[in-house]
Amino acid sequence: MTSTRFEALDRARLNSSGLRFALAGMLVGLLYAALSVYWGLGGTTLLGTVGGSLERGGRAGDLVVVLALWVAAVLKVIAAVLPLLAIYCLGGARWQRLVVVVTWIEAAVLVIYGWY
Repeated sequence: MTSTRFEALDRARLNSSGLRFALAGMLVGLLYAALSVYWGLGGTTLLGTVGGSLERGGRAGDLVVVLALWVAAVLKVIAAVLPLLAIYCLGGARWQRLVVVVTWIEAAVLVIYGWY
């Protein structure tokens, strides 16, 4: 009998090591999102690490930069939760497929982002 991707996901749900990595990734991702929220609220600590016009706009409270920070924060929260959703996906097979596809897209984007 051959295994399907969803049977593999079921086995992964039972693997406590996989769960620990997903939870650790979620925690790091949420901390990363918290920094964007902090900057969006007007904080300036570590703002110098982004540099350039984003730093200047952030320090000046530029509306476009602040809105971009809030959009980034929301996207970072979604990205932080996706791996955990992939392990504990509720709903039907269609929803599971969507979560798996979006999670793989997220992984590809992060790998490509890491190269540059």
